[in-house]
Amino acid sequence: MKSNLLAISLMIALASCQSSPKKQEAQTSTTDTTLIAAEETQVLENPSDAYFDQALVALQTNAPETAVKDLQSGIAALKVEGKNLKGENLSLFDNHLKDLEKLVERAKEKKLTEAELNEAVTAAELTVGHQAIEDILVLPEVTTDPLKVTLNDLEKHVGKMDKSSKEEGLKLINTARTSLDAREKAAKQDAKKMDDRLRQDLKNIQTYIKKHA
Repeated sequence: MKSNLLAISLMIALASCQSSPKKQEAQTSTTDTTLIAAEETQVLENPSDAYFDQALVALQTNAPETAVKDLQSGIAALKVEGKNLKGENLSLFDNHLKDLEKLVERAKEKKLTEAELNEAVTAAELTVGHQAIEDILVLPEVTTDPLKVTLNDLEKHVGKMDKSSKEEGLKLINTARTSLDAREKAAKQDAKKMDDRLRQDLKNIQTYIKKHA
């Protein structure tokens, strides 16, 4: 999942000085300072995603030993990423972790398939996404950047599901994106209405996740 943002702000101060050529006049100087701020936002891939992707490549290239190591690293990273889960999400997440740990043994026995790995990873990552949406929904106003990261992360994992589930999930995600865009562009008097619509879209995604995670 992709849930981290990196913001870099750069400030440059420019000064100019002027003085009178006359000896009798006191030398004067003026300083004009211009502040230039440049902000760059970069979405970083979650470590677990990278490890699980590497494990998948290892399976595809018939390198089971590498797959085992990447799976173990991915599980360790996923545990860290899921540290803020609670309630039902935490219970589901713990079960998904157990499923992933079983896959490590199957990888050691050279029996693990790509489909098994994708299914288990997707279920765990969707649960993390469900919690992320919950955390966003409790805020007075839906925060834009964290939501965009969450939707991007969900899109990646939904894309690995079967055709029907994939189409359903992508439709819900795109609907939420459309509502988010409308909320950002809405006039002040329409902002509340757009925010309510966006919240409903996110709840629909949560229902979808519960069905598939």
